[in-house]
Amino acid sequence: MMPSKCSMKCFKAIFQFTKLINCIVKMKRYSTALSPFKKVNLMGIPSDLYAMTISINCHCQLNQVAYGFALLATIFKQGYSPDQATYNTLINGLVLADRVFEAVELFKKLLIEKLCEPDQITFETVINGLCKVGHTSKALELLRFMESVSCKCKPYVEHYNAVIDSLCKLRFMSKGVLTKMNMD
Repeated sequence: MMPSKCSMKCFKAIFQFTKLINCIVKMKRYSTALSPFKKVNLMGIPSDLYAMTISINCHCQLNQVAYGFALLATIFKQGYSPDQATYNTLINGLVLADRVFEAVELFKKLLIEKLCEPDQITFETVINGLCKVGHTSKALELLRFMESVSCKCKPYVEHYNAVIDSLCKLRFMSKGVLTKMNMD
């Protein structure tokens, strides 16, 4: 079936609109990028999954993760299936908001319910988040899982670097505590 002339124009307009928002996001002007998105939605013009994922990212970067999840609900209501980029954006938003354990729960949900196949970015975000809050052993477990035969996603250098960096920081902190105790 051939798309109508009107639907092709709408598709091109959404594509151009999304390119514009993406340029603004690359300049880290998240509030500015959200403004036209909101105006377009108020006018009743539908967005595509890519544009909504960009908006989720903007909200997450502005520490407004709840709005990101509200947009996830909108994605479902509009009949789209969120992809890796959408879930990675939400997981990263939770980590940025110091809600690492919620990020881990979302990650587990992706695996258990097979909502989407986690990729290197998903694993890296969760590993970095766990290391950030001092749960290096959990990050190491996740790294070991990636190395296992059952995981299709194999670790990159960045995955190891995050864990090694966290282990080094823990060791320096332990030495510092011991030195302080010996001085007293």
